[in-house]
Amino acid sequence: MIKKRERSLELDQLQALYRRMHKDNTKRENVYSDLIRKKTEIKGLNAIDFPLQFIKNEAIILHDIRLQDKFGHFQMDFILLNPKCIVILEVKNWYGTILFKEIDQVIRINDNGEQEGFPNPITQAKLQQYRLRKWLHKHGYTNILVQYLVVISFPHTIVQVDPNFKGSMEKVIHSNQLVFKWNNRMNTLPPNGCSQNVKDLTQLLIHSHTPPDNNMMEKYHVHNGELVKGMFCFKCELPTMVKKYNKWVCQKCKDESFSAHLENINDYKLLLGHIASNKQLRNFLAVDCIHVMKRMIKNAGFEPIGTGRMRKYLL
Repeated sequence: MIKKRERSLELDQLQALYRRMHKDNTKRENVYSDLIRKKTEIKGLNAIDFPLQFIKNEAIILHDIRLQDKFGHFQMDFILLNPKCIVILEVKNWYGTILFKEIDQVIRINDNGEQEGFPNPITQAKLQQYRLRKWLHKHGYTNILVQYLVVISFPHTIVQVDPNFKGSMEKVIHSNQLVFKWNNRMNTLPPNGCSQNVKDLTQLLIHSHTPPDNNMMEKYHVHNGELVKGMFCFKCELPTMVKKYNKWVCQKCKDESFSAHLENINDYKLLLGHIASNKQLRNFLAVDCIHVMKRMIKNAGFEPIGTGRMRKYLL
């Protein structure tokens, strides 16, 4: 696997925002729902790592590639490249019972019998296939077979299919079927379905990848004044850390840390940006003394930008 799954910036941002919102803030519930969704999504992607181990010697595996075309950006969970073809994996972390009933929608039935509608992942994967083909053609790769699979990450998820929709279900598999589906597909393809250099294409895809720029404050319409300020204890999730000699101690759970200030400054970075002044950090961390904050910044090695009152720091 050349481009491995990176730590989720979105997850870190959601955790920081949820931690820093007052419990009575009505927007916090939406943040929490998306936080749980993101954790489940990552759990589902992690479940794919095991079956991918069995084909890693036969394919170059790229995770989470986000490319730009004339319509905007499109993102693929996994791309598998080998000399025969490219296979896009659209991973779904659904649990419970999934009913493929219509061409444009699926229904998930959870353990409580509640139903929830989702866009059909086959349609999503087809669109990714179409856009990737166009993107490859634009970059001079005109002779590559592009296919797709929809992978249900949890093997215990029950998949039910409307009889009128069964024809398209050959593209939908559980994660534990991936290696067998891959082998069957490779055995039916000619030896050189891709006449162009796969390694060169891999480098182009990695170079063209553009990570999303998620502004969580803007997304949830949260302003700086709504954030809880202070030095948070990351064990009990409360702003209860105080400085004692050369370390931070939580007044509630008594947890000790030498790097709590760096973790809290990272909250600022995740939510408010990569550049901050001494005053902005003091307000965010509820530190009264300008000189104490100055020592923290110096010891952290943050690069100064500007001079005098206009000085800020690159976090």
